Amino acid sequence: MSLAAKIEEETMRGESLKATLAMLKKGEAVVEEEETPAQTKAKMAMKIIDLQEKQFKLEQSMAKKEMDKKHLDMMLKEEGNELKKVNELIEEERSKGKAVWETVGIKTIPYRDPFHTGLMKRTPTGGFFTS
Repeated sequence: MSLAAKIEEETMRGESLKATLAMLKKGEAVVEEEETPAQTKAKMAMKIIDLQEKQFKLEQSMAKKEMDKKHLDMMLKEEGNELKKVNELIEEERSKGKAVWETVGIKTIPYRDPFHTGLMKRTPTGGFFTS
């Protein structure tokens, strides 16, 4: 850079500063200073740190709520088991002294094969076995 270019650049900077000073004296507007690249990087880093802090808080909150949900599910299951026991006791007290067919009723019993072979009940052509 030549000396004349440096002088011209400094003159422009001086005029800019004079204009800024004049505006400040009048109170018209505040001129923003230009940020250096280091300041920009620092602001970006601080913003990232703030966002990571929010992310961490949200993850912790979600984990806590999941643990609360598991705890509530477990309590519901325990209370459901207690309710079944109480209902069984109620039915036992109601059916005391009565004949079995009065409490259960008369109906057919579904058959379930106790020794299931796992074989198909049909032939490969689709028909039933006839023996």
